[in-house]
Amino acid sequence: MKRLFGVCGLAILMVCLGAGCSKQEEESKPENNPDTEGKTLTVYSLTEDGNVQFLADGFHEKYPDISVEIRYGSTEENGKTREEAINLLSAELEEGKGADLIVLDGLDAESYREKEFLVDLKDVVDQKTLEENVFSHMLEPYKDEEGQFAVPCGFSLYGITGETEAVNAFTDVDQLLDYAEEKGLPFAVNDYNLAEAANVIYLKDIPACFKEDGSVDQQNLENLFVHLEKLFALSGNSFEEDNTEYGFGDDREISSMDNAVEWIYYDKLPFVMSPYLNVNGIKAANYLASEEGLAYEYLERDGQLVYQDQMILGVTAGSDQMEAAGTFIDYVLTEGLTEKRQDLLMLPANQKILEDLLQGEQEIFTISSFGYGEEPEMIDVMGKDLTKEQAEQLTDRIKNAVKAEYTNPEIREVILQAAGEECLGEKTMEQVLEETSQEIAQR
Repeated sequence: MKRLFGVCGLAILMVCLGAGCSKQEEESKPENNPDTEGKTLTVYSLTEDGNVQFLADGFHEKYPDISVEIRYGSTEENGKTREEAINLLSAELEEGKGADLIVLDGLDAESYREKEFLVDLKDVVDQKTLEENVFSHMLEPYKDEEGQFAVPCGFSLYGITGETEAVNAFTDVDQLLDYAEEKGLPFAVNDYNLAEAANVIYLKDIPACFKEDGSVDQQNLENLFVHLEKLFALSGNSFEEDNTEYGFGDDREISSMDNAVEWIYYDKLPFVMSPYLNVNGIKAANYLASEEGLAYEYLERDGQLVYQDQMILGVTAGSDQMEAAGTFIDYVLTEGLTEKRQDLLMLPANQKILEDLLQGEQEIFTISSFGYGEEPEMIDVMGKDLTKEQAEQLTDRIKNAVKAEYTNPEIREVILQAAGEECLGEKTMEQVLEETSQEIAQR
């Protein structure tokens, strides 16, 4: 079947967000190291990832003596499923082969460490580099008694932008959906944003769906399904186009607040839920709040922000390019996150870089322009720098943020696909509850 809600991934449908940025890029001078000259560093990513490509390009510009080869596990071109790609990667790592660096997004990092596929990063990266350039609590999930086996280079936040009443209701899913129903307006301009809203509701509800022993709490899982069913019933297409033939989501979700906030300008939306994938997304929401009378807030759990880490890097035990791998990680955490800030679909895990990128002279600038139809009237999407105080307040909240739970693609896909089957009337609530519980237990 076609997936109703889809599985939220990084967006490829990004417009150029460079306009209006007041800081000039500084050209970095190429550096050569006789110990790495003529070497090839291989980087593995389960799926195609623009962040990896942009940072690899920047790294090679600075270190032209080190070539970077990116290997993707599952692509349309190679035809491998996610499961097939993971099995092949595991086999290669068992044999001491494979890439030098692994992007662990979508993979079981802890399992790879237990199988001794990953080395302690202190052997390849200066510990001071990690401690000074990454939020300490974001390092913790990738530590064990033997050391630091992986490092997240970026992260995303989730949130809502829209009318103040909607934002105030965001703390409670039932209250938010009741508000949307009372408004009588579809809040998903097209089917793509439905997938993003479903993902945010999933993240809000999913922690309660599992008991302490790891088993499924069927009552709370049913509550999640009910919320997704109501979300589907409320959603619609404000342009009155029939997109349902593609299936909601269809792996083409617009996964960026930078794009999602554009739709608010149509004055048809009480709110939009979506990830903030880079600083321009936050600045766009800040503009709408300060200049257009709207509001925005972030997804929380027990009063703490919820974040999803990204571009989680680990060095393989079989690598013969340990030094080059360490140099790559060092580059990403220091220079790369700044130099490639306009290209990256993630917030930097480096606190200083994040604060510097967020704040400014409260400058208002154009992030992008968009329009629909054959001769569209182009509409500018504006951003506004945060003040120093706003940037510091946000980073203080981020320092106490909690990692999103149950983001394993396999679990999320099982639940969202089951929700789609129930919403489309293909299966009853009783069927999806029983089948989902059984499938999760087997995993």
